Amino acid sequence: MKNSSGIILLRCEEEVGLEQILFVAPNAKMADAVKVLQVEMNTVFPVIVSSIDNAAKDIESYPLAEVIISRGGTAEVIRKNSRKTVVELTATIADVLTAVEQISATGITKIGLIANNRIINGLNKSYRFGEIELSIQPWTKRDDVNAILNQFEQAGIKGIIGDNNGCEFAQKRSLQVIALESGTISMSRAITDAVTLATARDEERKREMEKSGKISTHVSALNGALQSAVAAIEELSASSEEIAAMSVQTTEIVKTANTEVNNTTEILNIIRKVAQQTNLLGLNASIEAARAGEHGRGFSVVATEVRKLAEESNRFAGDINTMLLGFRDSVNQVSRNVEQETTASHEQAKATQELANMLEKIQKSIEEIVQLTK
Repeated sequence: MKNSSGIILLRCEEEVGLEQILFVAPNAKMADAVKVLQVEMNTVFPVIVSSIDNAAKDIESYPLAEVIISRGGTAEVIRKNSRKTVVELTATIADVLTAVEQISATGITKIGLIANNRIINGLNKSYRFGEIELSIQPWTKRDDVNAILNQFEQAGIKGIIGDNNGCEFAQKRSLQVIALESGTISMSRAITDAVTLATARDEERKREMEKSGKISTHVSALNGALQSAVAAIEELSASSEEIAAMSVQTTEIVKTANTEVNNTTEILNIIRKVAQQTNLLGLNASIEAARAGEHGRGFSVVATEVRKLAEESNRFAGDINTMLLGFRDSVNQVSRNVEQETTASHEQAKATQELANMLEKIQKSIEEIVQLTK
């Protein structure tokens, strides 16, 4: 599009409300020109007037501003004293010629241009346009301004074109002063660059938020899975403890059975002794029956039966002993197996608890990540 002066301006497709852009103008005239450009370029952002001494503090009132448009020393101060991105205004040849035309209209033919080197891109040269002589000197430090003005006065220069600082110092010397303005082209270019940067940052922020959202979703899902795992591990740990407790009970039962087997063995030994004594009694009875002769025949029959009973008792005792020995071996084997299972159950319960503790730590870490992504 073109403005009323026929200068081509860039225009945003849609109105862009960009609080992250702040335009720091050196004077009210430029601020008003920027506001006109905002309408023509269909953009909206705050515009303030500030100086090199106050700019760093003034921008603190706009915490959302990330891209600052300014020029010269003011732009340099903002860049050094903040983490903001600075888009610098410059002066075009057309801006310089406009100022030369204005000051030469007063009859002055020897003109000096003094401005921050960033505004005039470090240009240091002299020009002659017919009767008009133009000497251009950039300054880097404010202390340079007076020294340059001294050179201009020694050269017979009466008219000064300057930036804010150049104009300020020149006016104290009663010189004819015209401000070097950054024209519409420079301002529109700077605004376009700032909008591009702000839009790119906004898109990057949206992408980061989208990534954070996806990360948060995945982490939440992982957290849910871990919670389920922790619950399963805790259940397994409880089961392991229960098994270990049952194994302890089984061990006690086996010990009791082993004790009872030992008691049964003692009883069996008593039976054997009784059988031996019965056999001995039968033997003695047979001897006495033999002595008695015919009178001891009936007693001999009884003695024989007593000896048979003793032999049967002794044989049964042997069978029972064999059975008890086999049972004792089985009980001892069961006891050893139960002890091994008890040890394994305790170790499993311990390992399961350690795993549960590790999962809980991981879960806490994931919860912290979730908080960071919000």
